[in-house]
Amino acid sequence: MQLKARGLVNATGPWVKRFLDEQTHIKTSKRVRLIKGSHIIVPRLHEGDHAFILQNSDQRIVFIIPYERDFSCIGTTDIPVEAGETPVCTPEETAYLCEIASHYMVKSVTPAFSHAVRDLIRSAWLGN
Repeated sequence: MQLKARGLVNATGPWVKRFLDEQTHIKTSKRVRLIKGSHIIVPRLHEGDHAFILQNSDQRIVFIIPYERDFSCIGTTDIPVEAGETPVCTPEETAYLCEIASHYMVKSVTPAFSHAVRDLIRSAWLGN
């Protein structure tokens, strides 16, 4: 099949280099920096439908957005990964997200499971 276009949006994510090499005639020496972004879900941290964008001392941002009705999504980390690595949300990433959220929010968030409902991390996921 041949296709002509003035532009191409490559939405292959972490497979961009492999896609260019194997599926197109486009050759490039450029490399893709693979990263993972972890998120955690906690009981709702604030009222309202608005989101927060938090600036951390390491110059990265973390967001807190309403998630479903009773939860908040806190994310994201920006951790390099190697090709083929199975990314996981590490305890260090969870602690990082909890620390910055607790710094800005009235309700604190801790990575340890406890009996206090507000301190429970309900879920975690990531993308790369």
